[in-house]
Amino acid sequence: MNTTNRSAMVKLLSAVLLFGTIGLFRTWSGLPSGLLSMTRGLIGAAFLFAYMLGCSNMAMYLAKAKNVSLSGGSGNPGTSNATLLMGWRAGILVGIHDIGKGVLAVLLSELIFPELAYIGAVAGVACVMGHIFPVFMKFRGGKGLAAYIGMILALNWKF
Repeated sequence: MNTTNRSAMVKLLSAVLLFGTIGLFRTWSGLPSGLLSMTRGLIGAAFLFAYMLGCSNMAMYLAKAKNVSLSGGSGNPGTSNATLLMGWRAGILVGIHDIGKGVLAVLLSELIFPELAYIGAVAGVACVMGHIFPVFMKFRGGKGLAAYIGMILALNWKF
């Protein structure tokens, strides 16, 4: 297969996977369309659940409870800024929450959807995306490192 055909094949498969053109994908994969639709629905549900879990931000919750503005310090709603503005106890709580939501997203998605091979990784990435781009904070969240560490720990804690 030459590079032009390979490039066209990659673009077509990407479009099929992204936009859900079941008919084309079904002819190549040999799977029934009902199974493909169900699998896409399960992946979408796990992605949405993990993204919404990633959108939770303990630094924001604590800042509102303590009447502190997160725009001080580094301006980032993360562990280091929570430590600077609200003390080490708040920083530890924010860090545990951020790592925990990455772990929780991966483990719950693998528990709920055990038949999908890479669902833990999909949910982990969605959680990190929710941490970095939370819809409730106008898509301006943290750096995502703590949620990423939680995702990696849940996927392969042995390293």
